[in-house]
Amino acid sequence: MTSLLSPVPAQAPAKPVQGKIKCVVWDLDNTVWDGVLLEDGDVQLRPWVVEHVKRLDAMGVLHSVASKNDHETAMAKLREFGLDEYFLFPRISWNAKSVSIGQIARKLTLGWTRSRSSTTRSSSGPRWRSRCRR
Repeated sequence: MTSLLSPVPAQAPAKPVQGKIKCVVWDLDNTVWDGVLLEDGDVQLRPWVVEHVKRLDAMGVLHSVASKNDHETAMAKLREFGLDEYFLFPRISWNAKSVSIGQIARKLTLGWTRSRSSTTRSSSGPRWRSRCRR
């Protein structure tokens, strides 16, 4: 099974089945870019992220951000990388990411349930799943 976040294969995969994924909510630190923005302002954008964002956007998949960061600093970095326009209703604050994801889902009027979701989050670590189910 190919992960949404694995590097883009040489041959483009088939378009996902409609209705499965409507929105990808991205974390920033060590996901969109290498490093932690507030520890090192010179974080490096992961090139495959741009490819995935643009490819999924072309398929009609929405994007947003749920990140524990300083909002102005993170948005400035996204602008610098030319990605800010892709992310709808970004939630960049010190709140729990599960709260941010719920806010994004409500703003985009997407369903968010315990067993199935039209929203998927890109990040490492399983802890967010249990928090989102509360």
